[in-house]
Amino acid sequence: MIYTFRRILFLIIVNIPIASQLNADATKIWENASPSVVSIAPTWPGHENPGFGAPIGTAPEGTGIIVSENGHILTASHVISKAKKITIRISSGEEYDATVLYDDPATDLAIIKSKIKIKPITFAKK
Repeated sequence: MIYTFRRILFLIIVNIPIASQLNADATKIWENASPSVVSIAPTWPGHENPGFGAPIGTAPEGTGIIVSENGHILTASHVISKAKKITIRISSGEEYDATVLYDDPATDLAIIKSKIKIKPITFAKK
């Protein structure tokens, strides 16, 4: 029993710096990525306002990631597939219209395009 307690104590002491480092890394990652994350508000058939009318069990609003300086946004197919209009909202509250360029329900991926001018996410440093 003492051996087990010592082992647990050792694991806790060794892992505290690792957990702190992971938390710091996660914070840096979020600070880098968050400006490129947008809200996707589709307007579904039969409704006039974005974010309403999605079928039961699906989200009436989703998120996307800006992946190019030309306004290409990666999002989920199920969020935009039946939308008659797509509105993009950035963290400041500004809104932009978007159009569908690619929609693949089999992989649940879609690429939409907007006139939004925000720095795209950086996936890796060159």
